[in-house]
Amino acid sequence: MSETSTTGLRHESKIPLQRHQYVELQSALIQLGHHPKTSYPDRIIHSIYLDDHERNDYHDNISGISRRSKTRIRWYDNHTNKLVVEIKRKVIKVSDKKIINIENPGGSIPRHRTDYLKLVRSNSKVLPASQFAYLFPVIEVEYHRSYFELADDIRMTADHSIRYRKLYPQPSSRWQHSPVDTVIEFKYPVGKESAFERLMRNFPNRIFRHSKYVIGIDNVCVG
Repeated sequence: MSETSTTGLRHESKIPLQRHQYVELQSALIQLGHHPKTSYPDRIIHSIYLDDHERNDYHDNISGISRRSKTRIRWYDNHTNKLVVEIKRKVIKVSDKKIINIENPGGSIPRHRTDYLKLVRSNSKVLPASQFAYLFPVIEVEYHRSYFELADDIRMTADHSIRYRKLYPQPSSRWQHSPVDTVIEFKYPVGKESAFERLMRNFPNRIFRHSKYVIGIDNVCVG
């Protein structure tokens, strides 16, 4: 059944790492007295990022404008009959996410624009054509995610084995691995800034802007 929900405002701080740096980070967390607890079983995340002909979402993200968004179709593991459309919105340093559960009884993956438009039409109540019909599937991203809890309302995810493939103008069968081995992300709600700063005091790694969509475009859609 189609339905829509919105997450609360939160901060997302990312640390892109190579393999040896991730091992060092795990040791650093323990030395600082933090022992991440697994909060959810690992799973494979698949995303198809949508954009317009000019890739305006991509350009907004690389320019770092204060108000920007990304739109993607997502599913977990092999559950292609349970697709969601996510609109991730960021305003300055906080973000939220609109999540639209859509019907996909056949389980087909909308990698082609024609298949994507069929999906939009069949879910027109929650995917109005005025907002979604002008978009295109641009790239597909796949990675392995582990979930941890560091403290009350402060979560950490670790994304490994990140790979991309081009979907526009024609889907490619060739996957390309990300130049980043692991992406660590800390997530915490508005109001927990002081708690997060205390938690990360003396932390050895720097936080960077990192977008899988931007990295994917730069790696598989150059030119």
